Amino acid sequence: MRTFVVRRLLLAIPTILGVGVLVFFSLRLMPGDVVDVLQQQEETMTAEQAESLRRSLGLDGAAHEQFVRWAGAVLSGDFGNSYYTDSTVVDLVKPRLSITIQLGLMAFFIGVALALPLGIISALRPNTVLDYIVRTLSVFSLAAPNYWLAIIALIVLAKFFNWSPPVRYEHIVDDPVKNLSKLILPAVILGTGFAGALARYLRASLLEVLRQDYIQTARAKGLAERTVIWRHALKNAFIPVLTIMGLNLANIVGGSVIMEQIFLVPGMGFLLLQSIFRRDFPIVQGIVLVIATSYVFINIAVDIAYGYIDPRIRYR
Repeated sequence: MRTFVVRRLLLAIPTILGVGVLVFFSLRLMPGDVVDVLQQQEETMTAEQAESLRRSLGLDGAAHEQFVRWAGAVLSGDFGNSYYTDSTVVDLVKPRLSITIQLGLMAFFIGVALALPLGIISALRPNTVLDYIVRTLSVFSLAAPNYWLAIIALIVLAKFFNWSPPVRYEHIVDDPVKNLSKLILPAVILGTGFAGALARYLRASLLEVLRQDYIQTARAKGLAERTVIWRHALKNAFIPVLTIMGLNLANIVGGSVIMEQIFLVPGMGFLLLQSIFRRDFPIVQGIVLVIATSYVFINIAVDIAYGYIDPRIRYR
């Protein structure tokens, strides 16, 4: 197992490096830079002042030269400074990262809490009315865009229940009630979309396992149906489902940009979208690297978990 983990960590290095290269040069393909944005905001800025500012920010050189400087700084732990506030990327991203992680974990646990019972019930009662209802809800949650569900939820809650999430964000330590009131609705919407995919995968996996010979043997031995399901069927059905859970956890953390924008959650996704519009390249590059790193390490964690769920899997 130790050799496998080390090998996966080594393979993660070129993956993260490739993401860094792609995001860096993709941003340089965008029309304009931060100086052009500032010129639109400050019409009094002359061309000489703009060029001077561009040189001071290191934007006057060729793209590959800028990349070499940035990559060297990142390897030393320096992700750069914001073009607007001159604060370090780490100082700006760190407090917002905790907000996004909290939102992602809330959505993940809500999705799991919805998907597990629905997927199990649907698999144990195939082709019944309850099964059709679960499958229909799962397809709807997958087909309906999250931003559309968010807008509908806000309209319905405001019109019929006279309630809307607080505008101001409060840290959970400072005010848990306001914090949860702010995050619960986007978490439910993100978790619902995740639950639809997970319930379908769990249903399909559990149905396949229930057809296996060892399940029929366990039943023939006189084991209680609950024991057969929980001790034998679910454990094996969870192996492919675990992959979906891991990937969706990474998707929730990295894909909460729209939810944070709609609900004015000052998380990492909100900062990312704001920085893209402002051409604040160092922040965008730093956030994308954080998201890519989370994907890599969550996948490694899922692979390690396989060995504990299924003793037949051995890593060398």
